[in-house]
Amino acid sequence: MIPPGPIEALSRCDVCLGEFEPVTPGQRRCSEPCREFVRQHKRAHSSALPGMWEAAQNREQRARVTREALERQRARPCPGGKVRHHSKRDARKALRRASRWYRAVPGWLRIYRCPDCDSWHLTSRPARVEDIVAGPGGDR
Repeated sequence: MIPPGPIEALSRCDVCLGEFEPVTPGQRRCSEPCREFVRQHKRAHSSALPGMWEAAQNREQRARVTREALERQRARPCPGGKVRHHSKRDARKALRRASRWYRAVPGWLRIYRCPDCDSWHLTSRPARVEDIVAGPGGDR
């Protein structure tokens, strides 16, 4: 006859709803991230925790995908070898920084959108007629 041993029963985490093997009796959370999540949302009702956990995981996943896409885009150089500014706002900041160094010639720099890499660049060349018609800053 085999002596009865401890039964390895799986429990369900009340946050992420994953199954886990409890280490201590009465353990309700499977991991430290789940316990930390409950600490951060201690005023939430226990029945709302799984939905909140899933929403937080989805947000983190979307943010991760967005970060990875931006990193891939940043890693791709401009075919013309120019410095890339990924937003018009970043290009305007760079324009202001560069203009501080060359105050003797006001308005000699401008920003434009590069058709090759779809990013923004600075240039000291005068605007072309089609750029002037399209509007300031090369917005098209």
